[in-house]
Amino acid sequence: MPELVVVSPLKRATITALLSFPQNSPLSVRSTNWICHPALTETNRGGNPADTISSVEELSSIFPGIDYTLLFEEQQASLEKQICERETNYVTLPSWEKKMDLLARADSFLDWLKSREERVIVVAGHSTWLQAFCGFSVNYEPREYGWQPFQKGEMRCLAINFQKK
Repeated sequence: MPELVVVSPLKRATITALLSFPQNSPLSVRSTNWICHPALTETNRGGNPADTISSVEELSSIFPGIDYTLLFEEQQASLEKQICERETNYVTLPSWEKKMDLLARADSFLDWLKSREERVIVVAGHSTWLQAFCGFSVNYEPREYGWQPFQKGEMRCLAINFQKK
Protein backbone atom coordinates (compact mmCIF):
# COMPACT_ATOMS: atom_id res chain seq x y z
CA MET A 1 0.00 0.00 0.00
CA PRO A 2 1.29 3.47 -0.76
CA GLU A 3 2.50 5.62 2.10
CA LEU A 4 2.32 8.76 -0.05
CA VAL A 5 0.61 9.79 -3.28
CA VAL A 6 2.15 12.71 -5.20
CA VAL A 7 0.11 14.32 -7.96
CA SER A 8 0.61 16.92 -10.65
CA PRO A 9 -1.23 20.22 -10.25
CA LEU A 10 -3.16 19.45 -13.44
CA LYS A 11 -6.59 18.03 -12.62
CA ARG A 12 -6.40 15.07 -14.99
CA ALA A 13 -3.46 13.50 -13.10
CA THR A 14 -5.21 13.92 -9.76
CA ILE A 15 -8.37 12.33 -11.15
CA THR A 16 -6.32 9.39 -12.51
CA ALA A 17 -4.70 8.86 -9.10
CA LEU A 18 -8.06 9.05 -7.30
CA LEU A 19 -9.57 6.50 -9.70
CA SER A 20 -6.54 4.23 -9.38
CA PHE A 21 -6.25 4.34 -5.59
CA PRO A 22 -9.76 4.99 -4.21
CA GLN A 23 -9.03 3.07 -1.01
CA ASN A 24 -6.14 5.47 -0.29
CA SER A 25 -7.90 8.68 -1.31
CA PRO A 26 -7.53 11.77 0.87
CA LEU A 27 -9.87 11.83 3.85
CA SER A 28 -10.48 8.07 3.50
CA VAL A 29 -10.20 5.59 6.36
CA ARG A 30 -6.63 4.69 5.38
CA SER A 31 -5.64 8.36 5.41
CA THR A 32 -2.70 8.13 3.01
CA ASN A 33 -0.93 11.48 2.61
CA TRP A 34 -1.48 13.19 -0.75
CA ILE A 35 0.75 16.04 -1.93
CA CYS A 36 0.55 18.12 -5.09
CA HIS A 37 4.05 18.76 -6.45
CA PRO A 38 4.46 21.51 -9.08
CA ALA A 39 7.44 19.80 -10.72
CA LEU A 40 5.15 17.02 -12.00
CA THR A 41 3.18 19.17 -14.41
CA GLU A 42 3.20 18.41 -18.12
CA THR A 43 5.60 20.32 -20.30
CA ASN A 44 3.90 23.34 -21.80
CA ARG A 45 3.45 23.34 -25.54
CA GLY A 46 2.36 26.88 -26.11
CA GLY A 47 -0.80 27.66 -24.21
CA ASN A 48 -2.78 24.41 -24.49
CA PRO A 49 -5.82 24.90 -22.19
CA ALA A 50 -5.34 21.37 -20.85
CA ASP A 51 -1.97 22.49 -19.46
CA THR A 52 -3.52 25.26 -17.36
CA ILE A 53 -2.98 25.04 -13.61
CA SER A 54 -5.99 26.08 -11.55
CA SER A 55 -5.61 28.20 -8.45
CA VAL A 56 -4.82 26.49 -5.16
CA GLU A 57 -8.21 27.62 -3.83
CA GLU A 58 -10.05 25.96 -6.71
CA LEU A 59 -8.01 22.74 -6.53
CA SER A 60 -8.48 22.54 -2.75
CA SER A 61 -12.24 22.85 -3.13
CA ILE A 62 -12.40 20.17 -5.86
CA PHE A 63 -9.91 17.79 -4.20
CA PRO A 64 -10.13 18.26 -0.41
CA GLY A 65 -7.44 16.59 1.65
CA ILE A 66 -4.60 17.08 -0.85
CA ASP A 67 -1.74 19.22 0.43
CA TYR A 68 -1.21 22.10 -2.01
CA THR A 69 1.48 23.88 0.02
CA LEU A 70 4.25 23.29 -2.54
CA LEU A 71 2.06 24.53 -5.37
CA PHE A 72 1.03 27.60 -3.38
CA GLU A 73 4.67 28.44 -2.69
CA GLU A 74 5.53 27.94 -6.38
CA GLN A 75 2.67 30.13 -7.51
CA GLN A 76 3.53 32.84 -5.02
CA ALA A 77 7.24 32.81 -5.84
CA SER A 78 7.35 32.62 -9.61
CA LEU A 79 3.99 32.42 -11.34
CA GLU A 80 1.97 35.15 -9.65
CA LYS A 81 2.57 37.62 -12.48
CA GLN A 82 1.11 35.16 -14.99
CA ILE A 83 -2.42 35.08 -13.56
CA CYS A 84 -4.74 35.03 -16.54
CA GLU A 85 -7.84 37.19 -16.39
CA ARG A 86 -10.77 34.78 -16.40
CA GLU A 87 -13.71 34.01 -14.11
CA THR A 88 -11.38 31.94 -11.95
CA ASN A 89 -7.68 32.40 -11.43
CA TYR A 90 -5.53 30.24 -13.65
CA VAL A 91 -1.78 30.11 -13.83
CA THR A 92 -0.08 29.07 -17.04
CA LEU A 93 3.42 27.79 -17.49
CA PRO A 94 5.83 29.75 -19.68
CA SER A 95 5.21 28.88 -23.33
CA TRP A 96 7.41 26.26 -24.91
CA GLU A 97 9.40 24.99 -21.98
CA LYS A 98 12.97 24.06 -22.89
CA LYS A 99 13.93 20.40 -22.62
CA MET A 100 16.71 21.26 -20.19
CA ASP A 101 14.13 22.93 -17.93
CA LEU A 102 11.97 19.81 -18.06
CA LEU A 103 14.95 17.64 -17.11
CA ALA A 104 15.86 20.04 -14.28
CA ARG A 105 12.29 19.74 -12.93
CA ALA A 106 12.55 15.95 -13.06
CA ASP A 107 15.91 16.03 -11.27
CA SER A 108 14.60 18.40 -8.59
CA PHE A 109 11.68 16.04 -7.99
CA LEU A 110 14.11 13.13 -7.59
CA ASP A 111 15.99 15.16 -4.96
CA TRP A 112 12.70 15.89 -3.21
CA LEU A 113 11.78 12.17 -3.24
CA LYS A 114 15.17 11.36 -1.73
CA SER A 115 14.40 13.67 1.20
CA ARG A 116 11.10 11.93 2.01
CA GLU A 117 10.73 9.35 4.76
CA GLU A 118 8.06 7.35 2.92
CA ARG A 119 9.29 4.36 0.92
CA VAL A 120 6.22 3.36 -1.09
CA ILE A 121 5.22 6.39 -3.14
CA VAL A 122 2.74 6.69 -6.00
CA VAL A 123 3.52 9.42 -8.54
CA ALA A 124 0.73 10.59 -10.86
CA GLY A 125 2.12 12.79 -13.60
CA HIS A 126 2.09 13.18 -17.35
CA SER A 127 3.66 11.27 -20.22
CA THR A 128 6.39 13.71 -21.22
CA TRP A 129 7.39 14.42 -17.63
CA LEU A 130 7.35 10.72 -16.68
CA GLN A 131 9.48 9.89 -19.73
CA ALA A 132 12.03 12.55 -18.72
CA PHE A 133 12.02 11.38 -15.11
CA CYS A 134 12.39 7.68 -15.89
CA GLY A 135 14.68 8.00 -18.91
CA PHE A 136 17.06 10.66 -17.66
CA SER A 137 16.74 11.32 -13.93
CA VAL A 138 16.77 7.67 -12.88
CA ASN A 139 18.09 6.01 -16.07
CA TYR A 140 15.23 3.52 -16.08
CA GLU A 141 14.58 1.73 -19.34
CA PRO A 142 12.81 -1.60 -18.88
CA ARG A 143 13.22 -4.02 -21.73
CA GLU A 144 9.49 -4.54 -22.16
CA TYR A 145 8.88 -0.81 -22.72
CA GLY A 146 12.11 0.64 -24.10
CA TRP A 147 11.52 4.26 -25.01
CA GLN A 148 7.79 3.80 -25.60
CA PRO A 149 5.89 6.79 -24.22
CA PHE A 150 3.57 6.36 -21.28
CA GLN A 151 -0.05 5.83 -22.28
CA LYS A 152 -3.00 7.61 -20.67
CA GLY A 153 -3.65 6.14 -17.24
CA GLU A 154 -0.73 3.71 -17.55
CA MET A 155 1.07 2.59 -14.41
CA ARG A 156 4.60 1.31 -14.17
CA CYS A 157 6.31 0.07 -11.05
CA LEU A 158 9.79 1.37 -10.34
CA ALA A 159 12.12 0.85 -7.38
CA ILE A 160 14.71 3.52 -6.69
CA ASN A 161 17.56 2.76 -4.32
CA PHE A 162 19.16 5.92 -2.99
CA GLN A 163 22.77 5.35 -2.02
CA LYS A 164 23.93 6.99 1.18
CA LYS A 165 27.09 9.03 0.79
